[in-house]
Amino acid sequence: SVPENSRAFARPDSASSSTSSSSSPGTGRFARPDTASSSSSSSQATDGEEDDCDRQGSDLSQFSELMSKIDHAISSLGGSVMPTLNWSCPKDATWINPVSSLRCDNADEVVLMLKASDRILHDILHCFEDCVDHDAARGAGGEDELKDFKYILTLRKWYDFDRRRELRCFVVDGVFRGASQRYVNEDTSNLKDQKEEIMERVVDFFERVVQKKVELSSYCFDLFISRDLKPIVIDIGPLDEERLPSDRLLDLISPEEAEQHPSEKSLYGFPVDFIDMV
Repeated sequence: SVPENSRAFARPDSASSSTSSSSSPGTGRFARPDTASSSSSSSQATDGEEDDCDRQGSDLSQFSELMSKIDHAISSLGGSVMPTLNWSCPKDATWINPVSSLRCDNADEVVLMLKASDRILHDILHCFEDCVDHDAARGAGGEDELKDFKYILTLRKWYDFDRRRELRCFVVDGVFRGASQRYVNEDTSNLKDQKEEIMERVVDFFERVVQKKVELSSYCFDLFISRDLKPIVIDIGPLDEERLPSDRLLDLISPEEAEQHPSEKSLYGFPVDFIDMV
C-alpha cells in the first residue's frame, strides 16, 4: 500500500522524482530530493518553520522508502512492469513515456506516468463521486471519504501481448453477456474462422474460474487468447461508463473497419492540455 504521506507523489503539482534509487540525488530528468541538503537547510530555519521542516523531512523519507520498494519490486519482476493504482492504469500518459507504452523499467518512470495521468488523479481525488452512496456534502472535494482509504500501487510483470488477441468480456447481474475486441482499431480478420471456438472457451472459462472468484455482480474482465486458444486473465474491473462494450459484441473487425476507428495513439498520444491549445 502507498503510505498516506506519500500519496501526494501522484499529484501533478507535487515534487517530482525521476532517477533510479541507485542514482545520486540531483541527477536525471527530474532530480530525487536530496535529503542531506534538506537537513542542512532545515537547520537554518526559524523556530516557526521547524515543525514544517520536520514534517517535510518525514515525508521525503517515506517517499524515498517507497521509491526503493518500487525499484526492488521491478527488479524482482524481471525489470519491466505495468503500474496500476487501485482501479486505473495511467494509459492516458503514454505520451510521456519514451517507449509510448505502459512499460516502466524503474520507479521514476512509474511516478512520472502516475503524475501525468488524469485517470490516476481522478482515482486519488474523485474516486467515490459516482457511487450511489456518495455524500457530496462531506468535506471539501470528498476528503472525509478519502481520509482512511488505502491506496494500493500494483506492479504487474510486463508482457508484450498481441493486441489483436485481447478480448473484453462483460458480466451483468452475474450473467455473462458477451465479449468484444479489446482494441477495435486492430485487424482481427484472421481470427474469424475461430470465433465460435474462442467464445466457447471464453464462456467455459468464465463459468469454471471467473464466476467463482469474483464477488461483484456486474463487472468486466480482459482476456488474452493464446494461439492454442487458452484464455489468460489480464485484468478485472467494475463495469462503469469507461468500460461499456462497443456496439459490436461478439464480432471481429476487418482491416477496412479497423482503419475507421481511432487508434489509442490518437486518443492518448498527446497531453490533454496540448490538444486544448490547438
